[in-house]
Amino acid sequence: MVKEGKCGGCSACQLLAPGRHGLTAQNPLGAKVGDQVEVEITAEANRLIPLVVFGVPTLAFIAGLIVGSRFSELLSVVLALGFLGLSFGLVRWFDRYAACRASFQSRIVALR
Repeated sequence: MVKEGKCGGCSACQLLAPGRHGLTAQNPLGAKVGDQVEVEITAEANRLIPLVVFGVPTLAFIAGLIVGSRFSELLSVVLALGFLGLSFGLVRWFDRYAACRASFQSRIVALR
């Protein structure tokens, strides 16, 4: 994929290995490898995915700190890390859920 002005500066391409820019997308137009295409990422995916990936673990960690702090510092740290670990399971479940839903999947909207 080539980064263009329409990307909106989300920097998602920086998460991939160096030199690799890719995306899995629905292909209703029948594009082939090597074709230049325009890809649409749904508004729902743009809003909800970052919230789940970053927000859920952060909130879980803070919740663990707050709950544990009522008892002891050590329990606070243990619960924070435990809640954080559990939140990664929740994020993994959401990833599988979103992969099956058309409202979260990118799609090819134009061939160039």
